[in-house]
Amino acid sequence: MALKVVKLEKKSGKGDYFILPVELDYNIVPFDVVKTYFVLGGDVATKSGQHAHLKEEEFFIVLSGNVRLISLDQDGNEVFYEMTEGDGVYIPNKVWHGFDFLSERCVVIAYSSEHYNPDRSDYVEDKSLFITKYLNEK
Repeated sequence: MALKVVKLEKKSGKGDYFILPVELDYNIVPFDVVKTYFVLGGDVATKSGQHAHLKEEEFFIVLSGNVRLISLDQDGNEVFYEMTEGDGVYIPNKVWHGFDFLSERCVVIAYSSEHYNPDRSDYVEDKSLFITKYLNEK
């Protein structure tokens, strides 16, 4: 599945700052948000774990820095999306994803359709299993 990265419009504040308006409605985030969290880059560039969710949907917005999102196309080939400040992307359920690169001290906000479940039963973290069982299920 091809993901669509969108550029959110920054608005100038009354000083040396910007406002990044995000209306949490169907026009931007197509699900009811029940959890919000942040992905924070550390002192060196890094990456996050790759996985898919069976039920959970997510929407990521890069607030500062830059990231490279990794996903899979319909044939199981890796696809990369370069994202910078103000870029957002919707990740439906059953879509493989992760950050292949997080710049130093980057900040990404994540909106989720589900509460975190510590048993991780919603996660598929084995890429081969995901490709075999779920890749073209939608």
